[in-house]
Amino acid sequence: MKTLAATLLTSLALAISALAHGNVEIGPNGGRLVEFSGHSEIHAEFVLKDGQFVIGLYDEKTKKEVPVTSQQLTVTHKEANKKLSPELKDGKWTVAKPDGEDFWLIIQLKETAEAKAKNGRLRYNASTCSACNSQEWLCRCGGENEAAAAK
Repeated sequence: MKTLAATLLTSLALAISALAHGNVEIGPNGGRLVEFSGHSEIHAEFVLKDGQFVIGLYDEKTKKEVPVTSQQLTVTHKEANKKLSPELKDGKWTVAKPDGEDFWLIIQLKETAEAKAKNGRLRYNASTCSACNSQEWLCRCGGENEAAAAK
């Protein structure tokens, strides 16, 4: 029983640390890849350019761009409980970056208007990782450099 409890606590701690810092996937354009629940093959890449998030869809297996045809995207600023208005331009969506340096975006993707939405989320944190000097929302080091520096 003690072994089971210890295993569960260890698993929980690892899951929380993975969500807290690092362990993010970077897409082909240098942006953050967002996975959708129930849709492991398609990812959205968020790239920040000129105050706008540019959002493209990518196939996880082939790492190739998926053309936007009948898909629908909804983006919600969680803290403000405000839906943002993505616009389709040149095969990718653009949405204005909300004010602030640390917030969550909830992303819903529908393959068609009638399809059930697949959910994803992105934490945008503009502070700089002291280990790798990337913005936290794009940090891939997972704090490994910080742990090595502490030794």
